Amino acid sequence: MNFQLPIPVNKLEETPAPFSSEQPRLADPQETSRKVDDLTLIDGKTFLSTNVAGDIMPPGAADVGFFCHDTRFLSHLELRVNRRRAIVLSSSTEKTFASQIELTAARATLRESFDLPENTVHIRRQQLISGEVFFDRFTFLNFNRNPVSLSVELWFDVDFADVFEVRGIKRNMKGQFYRPVQHGNCLIYRSACVARFRMWMHCLKSNKHCSSACVYARRACWSSTLPALGK
Repeated sequence: MNFQLPIPVNKLEETPAPFSSEQPRLADPQETSRKVDDLTLIDGKTFLSTNVAGDIMPPGAADVGFFCHDTRFLSHLELRVNRRRAIVLSSSTEKTFASQIELTAARATLRESFDLPENTVHIRRQQLISGEVFFDRFTFLNFNRNPVSLSVELWFDVDFADVFEVRGIKRNMKGQFYRPVQHGNCLIYRSACVARFRMWMHCLKSNKHCSSACVYARRACWSSTLPALGK
């Protein structure tokens, strides 16, 4: 999972590790049992484990994440619509490398508009693992007779934890972490451990009804206006 950095390596800004041995972020696997309804996708040495909503939650838990070549890249992934979590209608993984999740926006009061009832904005979430790449696609459908403006947020975090570390085995030494580099609508994360370098890129795209993404270190935001009875 290597991508070319838009800046020289010596310009990277060092930052503390997202967790330390004194204050571990990882859940104790003996205290967090795997949920039978979690969703799991796998393609070769790459696999994804999420809850039924397609989120990697709770952050840093031992049984969820996006893994590749024995390293966890994504330790947190969470969709929020109007600052609230979406409600799960159904989910399925008919193929080992793809899943489809049906969601609906929770009830909300829209500013200078009308109350948004539950089950009137449908969200289809499609997740796919292909090689070393994880795709997460959202399609919004408005069943209201009026246009609906939504705020969409995707929260995420990266910890570069070794798979054995995720399972609870502590390490005395850790590699150097660097502050993520923003390049256009992408974030590049980098960590150096011994002689290995790993990076993760998060690509964000918008359509004609959606504003350009505002990208931050652990969050991406969109403002979307859905036409009446449209997507």
